[in-house]
Amino acid sequence: MTPIYYQTFKGDPVAKGRPRFTRQGRAYTPAKTREYEEWGKALAKSQWRQLPYDGPVHAEIMVYLIPPKSWSRKKRAAAVSGEVLPVSRPDLDNYCKAALDILNEVVIKDDSCVISVLTAKRYSNSPRLSIKLYSIA
Repeated sequence: MTPIYYQTFKGDPVAKGRPRFTRQGRAYTPAKTREYEEWGKALAKSQWRQLPYDGPVHAEIMVYLIPPKSWSRKKRAAAVSGEVLPVSRPDLDNYCKAALDILNEVVIKDDSCVISVLTAKRYSNSPRLSIKLYSIA
């Protein structure tokens, strides 16, 4: 199956932050999340030069994180090779939410078009977010 969309967003992935509230009770997205999503949308727009896809899609989202600098060289090497897996926060589903929000209204008409998702978090020396979309039609 050939992907209809494939993009790698280089740099540290940012998970979707919890909404914050003003004293008046108005909700807003944290600045770090908002800036990451705007940056990602701009990159997605530069590659996807057509109308947003409105059919059902399957998404594969891979999150690659840098191992903590506080770890020993041996443990960092084990993490990059896949022997040690990232079981720390932020949660995987928050990375997934941010990834789908990047694609929303740019590559896909709405994130409700995504009917199945395969996601994973791994360690790597080159942090990035990789997204593939496959048409189910």
